[in-house]
Amino acid sequence: MDVLVMENLLFGRNPSRLYDLKGSSRSRYNPDSSGSNKVLLDQNLIEAMPTSPIFVGNKAKRLLERAVWNDTAFLASVDVMDYSLLVGVDEEKHELVLGIIDFMRQYTWDKHLETWVKASGILGGPKNASPTVISPKQYKRRFRKAMTTYFLMVPDQWSPPTIVPSNSQADLSEENKKKTQQIKISSEGKPPRTEYDRGVNTFSPEGRLFQVEYAIEAIKLGSTAIGIKTKEGVVLAVEKRITSPLLNHRFSYGEPMTVESTTQALCDLALRFGEGDEESMSRPFGVSLLIAGHDENGPAWTINPNWLVMHRYYTDPSGTFWQCNAKAIGSGSEGADSSLQEQYNKDLTLKEAETIALSILKQVMEEKVTPNNVDIAKVSPTYHLYTPTEVEAVITRL
Repeated sequence: MDVLVMENLLFGRNPSRLYDLKGSSRSRYNPDSSGSNKVLLDQNLIEAMPTSPIFVGNKAKRLLERAVWNDTAFLASVDVMDYSLLVGVDEEKHELVLGIIDFMRQYTWDKHLETWVKASGILGGPKNASPTVISPKQYKRRFRKAMTTYFLMVPDQWSPPTIVPSNSQADLSEENKKKTQQIKISSEGKPPRTEYDRGVNTFSPEGRLFQVEYAIEAIKLGSTAIGIKTKEGVVLAVEKRITSPLLNHRFSYGEPMTVESTTQALCDLALRFGEGDEESMSRPFGVSLLIAGHDENGPAWTINPNWLVMHRYYTDPSGTFWQCNAKAIGSGSEGADSSLQEQYNKDLTLKEAETIALSILKQVMEEKVTPNNVDIAKVSPTYHLYTPTEVEAVITRL
């Protein structure tokens, strides 16, 4: 007999709303939504979003997405599907309690057969219709996409602009005009979209910073770069378009600066757009970075404090960063990330990581992979930029 023990997420709490979310709209509606003890489903949440959405801060949204990403990756690796995200909303305490539950159903041979039969239409119904039972990999993708859209992000800190009607602007002194942010009022009583687009510190009514979103989209047009962490070190591979010499310097605070501190400093710099700047069109930096390095103390994945600990971070224009084992950025990042999910494992050697990185670049690059348009570097723990001969040797292994 197998015994499964699960944490009671709602112990000591009295949620006003309770949701069981699977990321599907098929048969996911509870018509009886009266009472705080009723478990609501996906369609109930979608129905309530115009009037009672679930708001979370920027940091909380990032943590939620990473937790969902990691948990679903593990569940898919052990062929588990049909799990749910239990969400408890406590309006009085302003708390949100979440946890994945019902992670027991595996995609066994009978589920494979059920998926095939329903999709084929041999028992009636349209052929090639989307089956109710899907593979763990498909379930993982659907679940991740839905959970990202179910929770609306709002800024952690913000100050609403002062709205000055156009008919009273003539009464303001020149000094007050400089101190007061003026927003043109449209016929509907809301600032036009262009005002939200142009102001780097102006949030839209939905809590969005369009200039930051534009910068995040801009990084998808850059050179494709891939970073993979292995047990021996980190491999970085990038499509080479235009080389740009960078100024390297070492911060000295009396002790070695950690990789995370360096990453945080870069992210702080990314958030300084528009500060003390008279130009109203100042924009966030449309740059994303893969940062690899090692710390001389404070191990991350080993209990041996004498080892040098390898780290790899990813940053985006919003000033957010997180640690990851394999990540791609740039114009081919979507396809490259999908390939990394399938091929990465924590026991990779540097040689295997080189081959994986170059093979993925070969798939997503428009031009043929050559030593002239690809750069490879490794940190293990010293930094080494591969020579054209070394790059050619990796290409021949593909």
